[in-house]
Amino acid sequence: MPDKLFYPFAVLIIGAMIVAAFMAGGAGLAVDVPSVDPETDGFTLEGDALRVLVASPGTTVDYAQDQQLTGEYSIAAAHMLRRDAPPSAGVFAELGPVYEAAFATKNLEITVRARAGRDRPAESFTVQYYSVGAGDSEAQTFMPTKEFQDFSFNFRPNAQRGDPGTDFVGLWPDVSGKSGTLEIERIHVEIVSE
Repeated sequence: MPDKLFYPFAVLIIGAMIVAAFMAGGAGLAVDVPSVDPETDGFTLEGDALRVLVASPGTTVDYAQDQQLTGEYSIAAAHMLRRDAPPSAGVFAELGPVYEAAFATKNLEITVRARAGRDRPAESFTVQYYSVGAGDSEAQTFMPTKEFQDFSFNFRPNAQRGDPGTDFVGLWPDVSGKSGTLEIERIHVEIVSE
């Protein structure tokens, strides 16, 4: 193609791309802002939303209904000791920037409703709250039972540095690292009074 045709054609294509981007209205840049007020409603992950739990290396997580099981819960397992795994939050839920901004410097109650798995039940598990750059909680160890039960602890993250980022609630589903299972029904974080 001769230069006389190439450059005008290239300018036309670039112009069309710019117009298309403006017409899309930045839809690709939309931020997922919750329809709740984190300061009054907290953060809750339950039911079908448990599908968003992320498994770090050394752990796995499945949704019960994907395994043709009844109930709305996730099944998590750890296949190695925490200290042998790459740095991570284990099986974790992400709390977006709106939560980090609302929860900074507040007294939080972190609650995980869980039970020992029916298949290879874990004897103990840990829960930790991660507020990247603003301090993490100590790992809290719990002993699951055969029935769903709430396991809670309190933590106060430090003030955030710079723009809000992402906080995490991380679980190490089996402290022994022997692939014991933990069934998770709900994760909840709320601001509580002193």
